Amino acid sequence: MRDMSFLTKLGEENEKNDSGSTINGMTASEYANMLDQKAEMGEEEPFIPPKPGSSAAENGLPTTTIEDMAAPPTAPHPSDEPEKQGAPKRYSGNSYGNTAYMSAAADDRTLKERRLAALKESSEGKIAGFIGAVLGALLGMAIWAAIAWLGYLTWAGAPVVVLSVYFIYLMFARDIGTSGIFVILLLSIAGIFFGNRLCFAVSVFHEFSPAGAVIAVKDKLSEVWSIFRHLGEHLDKYGMQNKYGNNMLIGYFSAAITAGILFIRRFR
Repeated sequence: MRDMSFLTKLGEENEKNDSGSTINGMTASEYANMLDQKAEMGEEEPFIPPKPGSSAAENGLPTTTIEDMAAPPTAPHPSDEPEKQGAPKRYSGNSYGNTAYMSAAADDRTLKERRLAALKESSEGKIAGFIGAVLGALLGMAIWAAIAWLGYLTWAGAPVVVLSVYFIYLMFARDIGTSGIFVILLLSIAGIFFGNRLCFAVSVFHEFSPAGAVIAVKDKLSEVWSIFRHLGEHLDKYGMQNKYGNNMLIGYFSAAITAGILFIRRFR
């Protein structure tokens, strides 16, 4: 049996001064006892002197790993840290209750329920959106009137009004929710009504104004505005009531199709 006094002594010193060092996962005393037990069972390996300039692994000797068991400073657990304000991180603890990070597979709501939730949770700017919708309606009416000014009396300005109201509202409000839908529909209906009226006022001015007369732009606008305010009288005078009504109906029909396509694409 090999003399293990040095290991025993090392174990005694380790017990007196707990440094936390181990040999192959055991204290020096435990390691010495293990070697003694192996020696008693005849498992002791013969001592082979190492070759000069060679490592223990090259001489076929078992290597001994001495580990320093001094624990590193304990890092704070993520849950112990105070929660930061603002949007949750993608994998943070408070992200699991946020619908923005819910996968489609885990969302068992119906399509209709998801659309309604998206409308209610919208962060649209209502006041800015309303201003944008008004500007969009005015822009659509101006485009419609410009088409009539070129001599084309058409209902095609109605979809232009809807598109203008929709996209300028979205530009100003940054999102579309329940209020946004109501505002867009309301301003589109008003814009189509007044746009069609303005279109006919421009058409009446062009068709029935004195031929070859040189009129200043300011006077033209003033005359169109006068016709716009008393359009009913001019429609009766020139027999354009039916044409006006048909243009209005077709305009609203085409506008409804346009709005339906926009909202379906937005909330499907």
